[in-house]
Amino acid sequence: MTPVIALPLAFAAGVLTILSPCVLPLVPIVMLTMFVYALGTAGALVAIGFGLRRLTSRSAAAAAGARGRFALGATVAVFGALVVTGLDHRVEAALVAAMPDWLATAAASL
Repeated sequence: MTPVIALPLAFAAGVLTILSPCVLPLVPIVMLTMFVYALGTAGALVAIGFGLRRLTSRSAAAAAGARGRFALGATVAVFGALVVTGLDHRVEAALVAAMPDWLATAAASL
C-alpha cells in the first residue's frame, strides 16, 4: 500500500478501535490516570525546585548559579548564531578532520 492510502486507513482503524464498546469506557480512566500521574510528577518537581531555591539562596551557590545561567545563555546564543549562519557545518568539518581515525570510525558507526 502506498503511504497516501495507508495513513488515512491507519487513522480510521485507530478511530474505530477507540470507539469500540470494549475500549471507549476505558478512555476516561486512562486519561484520568495520566493526569494524576502528571500532576504528582509536577508537584514533586515544584517541591524540589522550591526546596533547592530556599537552600541555595543563602549560599555561594546562588552566585554560581547566576554565572552558570549567563554562561549557558551565551553558549546557546553562540551555537544559535552558528546554526543560523551555517558556520556550524564548517566547525563540524574542522572537528572531524582533527579527530583521530579510531574516534571518527567509532562515531560514524553509531
